[in-house]
Amino acid sequence: MKLIRQTRLVFVEGRSEKVYEVDLCEVGANQYVVNFRYGKRGATLKDGSKTVAPVKRDEADRVFAKLVQSKLDSGYLDEAAPRPAPAVPARVAAPTAPAAGDHPRVARLLERLAATGTARRWFRSGEAKTWPLERAIWRAGELRLRAAEPLLLALVGTATSTELAGGGKGLRDYCIAWALARCGSSAALPALTTLYGNPRSPEHVRRIAAEALMRLGDAASTAEFRAHVVSQLPEPLRAAASGDDPEAMLRATAGFDFERHPDALDQLYLIDSPVVRPALLAALAQVPLTGPLFRAVRHLWKAAELRADARVLGLLAYRIETTPSQAGRGPRYPFNHRTRRYLRRRVWRTLRRLGQLGDLDYTTLAAGVLLAVTDADGREPRSATDGRGRPFHYDRFARFLAWNHILYGASARYHLPKNGKAWRLRAPHRPDAPPPSTREEAFATLWEQRPAALMQLCAESACLPVHQFAAKALLACPAFLDQLDVDDAALLLGRPYDPTAAVGLVVARKRYDEAHPDLALLAAAACSLHGPAREQGRAWIDRHRAVALADSRLLAALVLAPHADTRGFARQLLVATPLAPAIGQAVLGRLIAALLALGPADDAIAADATRTITSTLTAHLATAGVAVIRDLLAHPLAGVQGLGAELLLRHDGRTGLLPAELILAVLHSAHADVRALGMRLISEQPDDALAAMPDLLVRLGCDGNADIRHAARPLIARVVAAHPEAGPAIAAGLIEALIRRRLAEDVPSDVLRIVRDDLRATHPTIDRDTILRLLGSGSPHAQELGGRLLATNLGPRDLTIDEIIPLASHEILSVRQAAWALYERDLERVLAELPAAIRILDARWEDSRQWGFAFFRGPAFTRAHLTAEVLVGVIDSVRPDVMAFGRELLSRHFDDADGPTLLARLAEHPTSAVQLFTTNYLERFATGRPDRLPALVPYFASVLSRVNHGRIAKQRVLAFLAAEGSRDDRAAAVVMPLLFRLAATVSVEYRAGAVEAMMTIHRARPQVALPIQVRPIRVLAAGGR
Repeated sequence: MKLIRQTRLVFVEGRSEKVYEVDLCEVGANQYVVNFRYGKRGATLKDGSKTVAPVKRDEADRVFAKLVQSKLDSGYLDEAAPRPAPAVPARVAAPTAPAAGDHPRVARLLERLAATGTARRWFRSGEAKTWPLERAIWRAGELRLRAAEPLLLALVGTATSTELAGGGKGLRDYCIAWALARCGSSAALPALTTLYGNPRSPEHVRRIAAEALMRLGDAASTAEFRAHVVSQLPEPLRAAASGDDPEAMLRATAGFDFERHPDALDQLYLIDSPVVRPALLAALAQVPLTGPLFRAVRHLWKAAELRADARVLGLLAYRIETTPSQAGRGPRYPFNHRTRRYLRRRVWRTLRRLGQLGDLDYTTLAAGVLLAVTDADGREPRSATDGRGRPFHYDRFARFLAWNHILYGASARYHLPKNGKAWRLRAPHRPDAPPPSTREEAFATLWEQRPAALMQLCAESACLPVHQFAAKALLACPAFLDQLDVDDAALLLGRPYDPTAAVGLVVARKRYDEAHPDLALLAAAACSLHGPAREQGRAWIDRHRAVALADSRLLAALVLAPHADTRGFARQLLVATPLAPAIGQAVLGRLIAALLALGPADDAIAADATRTITSTLTAHLATAGVAVIRDLLAHPLAGVQGLGAELLLRHDGRTGLLPAELILAVLHSAHADVRALGMRLISEQPDDALAAMPDLLVRLGCDGNADIRHAARPLIARVVAAHPEAGPAIAAGLIEALIRRRLAEDVPSDVLRIVRDDLRATHPTIDRDTILRLLGSGSPHAQELGGRLLATNLGPRDLTIDEIIPLASHEILSVRQAAWALYERDLERVLAELPAAIRILDARWEDSRQWGFAFFRGPAFTRAHLTAEVLVGVIDSVRPDVMAFGRELLSRHFDDADGPTLLARLAEHPTSAVQLFTTNYLERFATGRPDRLPALVPYFASVLSRVNHGRIAKQRVLAFLAAEGSRDDRAAAVVMPLLFRLAATVSVEYRAGAVEAMMTIHRARPQVALPIQVRPIRVLAAGGR
């Protein structure tokens, strides 16, 4: 085995030094292995191999490089490489005590940082407690104390475990890096680079050092560092972050598993480019606050505080406020109750310290916290009582801790109880009371020093209490208001919050120029939420009416204003003065474009705008094209569809040139007034054009909207009266709709009325197959129509007997009546096919059976027609009333010649009533005929086997069997086994009768063996056994 390449790595931690050796060896022709050894320096190293079997050179090089790199990433250093720069840069000489004129707080802080050796335990006499050096370092960063930079650099890497007193490894270096990020200069870059690049630095120190490097580095080094971080991203994110498409980055993060790669959040925030930032914010808004992800969120929280990143800090603070904590404790539940409570309070602690220092970053971060909360986050106000039974109230936003601190830190109305979780209203204040005119926010002077933050709140916030605060604060900054231009005034006037719009009116009056009025400002005032602003805007427009009527943008804004008073003003303005053609067309175009962009909440605006357009811009409506009309009709709002329908009425309305799809779009509208316009449009079409569109008329007659169907009925009647040749096609279409059964619940009845009443003239054209399809349809309305047509359109010979019989069982009365009529109209065929025709008596409906009874009792049916086969067919029914009728017919039309046949057939019937009826024929057609008895044995057994049923029939059969068995040996041979079997199975009563019958036969015919043995009764003497 030949050694080709070797790398020796070392890892030093305290007094421990570890060694890791990686060898690349050749074991054969183009066969290589990668082996490694590891352990403490000086001890026996353990061996291992990364290649189970020899591999080719390129694969071996790849395995070798990957193994070495993995160890370098974990903190090992290449022994052959140059040693890294010392962890601590060259010492910076400690400055002398500060000048006497410096601020005492600064002087004391610098003195603490400059203390060396044991003096760092704090050297002032009389001090009960020491001032930890780490706190002093942090305070220097909070104060942005540039004079502390050389002292901080001198402290890098000086901490020992004893001085940290349990604060955690690297705490001092962490505080130094954080402070240098706020007060350092380019002179701090080498030290920060060392902290970041040293693999022995704790991870949290490296993170904060990276933040400091990003803040203090120049543009070139920052860009290079960002490129380096991008290269470290997981592959799905790396390609998107390297590009220039924010949407691609959003898609990449949306499908990325941050729970498996929580460090990716840190990396994305370090990059924080215009491409990455929207995706990062979207991810932070939804990642779960659990496990490693929550730790990554805490990293970003601290970085956002350092950067004064209002958007990220505000978003994270909002998530902490609105996300329930985890129920457990320990490392598995990092976002537990205590952590959530700490972070909620930390937000205000950070802001409060900035405010106390007079740092204008307070307004930046406070604005981020305020902007994260919207009106949708408010809850219903509630009341409660304290321990003494005194009532108090919570308003809609009481749960937001820092948010209320910002808005009501100086309020006489609100207070936060000690250790409280929500803000309360002091008595007698109530949530529904109007806010006071006095200022209530914390650190009001800081807001006045940065009014641009107030302007941002007015422009971006979607929360009423924020606007109430910002508006009062802005009015306290008159110099800033004097600097605002017309666009700023229009922005404030256009906000949907009255306090902000009122400030906008103040600015608008300052910017208004009577000689050269700005029409955008006039429109913004007239369309404002603030009532006085609308009045002022309309007054300004009245003063400059001629100029206003020449501006299509202003007129369109007035017509579509959010408030009805301004829309009414616009209608009066346009009615009073006709517009020039070019202006009118421009206004119409703007209005149509704006109407198409309206949402579900703007129906009143759309309806008003349509009324204004149709009443004041009539001369310009003909210019609207078919494509525009189609778009208007496709809009969900009734007002917009109404405008489309009105334009359609004015588009070749009486020439028959209307596109069919536009007509259907109007008729299929969800709004009744739009559909009414559509029916008006169709009714104005000439009859010739409508007759050529039978499918359209069919669709109208079957429409799911009752108003359309009711309006279509007279229209169809009108067209058919003018053009009878169109009637069959319309009727056929309506009949098909009935048969398909796809109509809404209340539609078939209207369709039936149209076909039955209005299209009566078309009935002769409906053929036999269509009628049968109607009758066979599952729709009762189709069946009813089929029944009516059956009676009028078909003769008796158009249907066979087998086709007529099921109609008598139809659910529709008219169908059953038609079946009866077909029998009555063709008596000759009924008589010819009587065995089949008689089956109509088995109809499911009683009225059909009653009709059949009456029909077959008629004089036309004589004994010659009612043969034994026919009569037995009636009696064989399973319906009691039909069987009774069959017995009635048999009694009336009986012929002795048919007796044997009837007896044999009736004996096969299973019902007790027919069996009893059959006994009437035993004496006449079975007595003295032993040859007929074997065939009747099943009948006898069935009668005698019934339990508690058919008593008379049993008695008759037993008497008949005893008589016949006594009369003839052959009969006795048939009867005796039957009686013996019954004697062992039937009840005691009939068992005795069977035994008696056997004894009677045996006495009469001793030669016939008796199947039973008579035993004498044993007589016992008194007291005997």
